[in-house]
Amino acid sequence: MHYYWPILASKLLILTTAILAQQYVFAQGRCVIVDKETGTPIRDVKAYTDKEEEFTTDYRGVLVIDKPFDSATLAHPKFLSRKVDKTELKDTVWLLPKAIRLDEVVVWGVKRSPMDAMMGSIQAQLAAEAAMHPPVVGFDFFQMFRKKPLNKKARKKNEKLLKEWDEVYGKK
Repeated sequence: MHYYWPILASKLLILTTAILAQQYVFAQGRCVIVDKETGTPIRDVKAYTDKEEEFTTDYRGVLVIDKPFDSATLAHPKFLSRKVDKTELKDTVWLLPKAIRLDEVVVWGVKRSPMDAMMGSIQAQLAAEAAMHPPVVGFDFFQMFRKKPLNKKARKKNEKLLKEWDEVYGKK
């Protein structure tokens, strides 16, 4: 029985080492950082962990954080920064480009600017001149595109078609 003790101790040491290594591996984060708009991987994204470590993506956008951490901040000059937890760094992380972000939106009230008053007076003058000088030929180009009422034959054809559809697809 004494010769089993060294074997048991070595197995216990190997098991303890495997458990510690597994915990160390689970502390890592590996993912691909991708542009949300185009789906292409992003190189040179800096990842700053909460343990004050810095990591960078390679040319394929792969980020490997091989030190224990809880959260990381992803930063790139052309993309919005994003703070992620360790659980989010499993497969793919999307970053939004800064180009599609609106910085400031201004909404004007009733009295927007003097330019509106000037445009209104110009439109009034043009309308007055058009009323004083009617056109010689009365042709409305857009009249061709206005919807005309259906005649009796076309209405009956449409009603028949709708009845057939009700029979085929069922009336709800």
